[in-house]
Amino acid sequence: MPVKWLLHWQASAGIQVTSQTLVDVVKCIESMNATRIGRWVVTAAHYRPNQRDQSIPVDCARELLGVSFSEMQSKYFFILRAEHMVVEADANITAIMEKLQTYRNRLTVMFEGFQYQLGDFQIKAGRAVLSHSDNLRGIIMEVQISVQFNVFNSHFAMTCLLD
Repeated sequence: MPVKWLLHWQASAGIQVTSQTLVDVVKCIESMNATRIGRWVVTAAHYRPNQRDQSIPVDCARELLGVSFSEMQSKYFFILRAEHMVVEADANITAIMEKLQTYRNRLTVMFEGFQYQLGDFQIKAGRAVLSHSDNLRGIIMEVQISVQFNVFNSHFAMTCLLD
């Protein structure tokens, strides 16, 4: 079973995130002779129920987090935080939700970047942007080790790679 680490970098309040940091991360990965194997995109959308009358109690999830992955284009996932549940649906569910107007999209964040292969490691490095703008909101990196290790050895291997 592969082990993954998800790392994110977000600037402190009042400091602008620049793309130069992402360029430096990519240069560092490529300097280790990693092979670029493709692009990846993850889209996360925050939904709230469309309540026309606030006095009527709603018998549905109060908030949904929808997630789509470029590796699984035919699927869409909903995270129901209050119910501690993940639901898998067909990718067309977003079009159905728009037509029914049961939920409205409050915010969409896109994570996009490149995927690299470095020995037994797969590394994804990219940026986080709001869907309606191109302003960099953060930098994200996912490191996956794909060989069979126990948790202690995989932690050690991940730490060595990131140092």
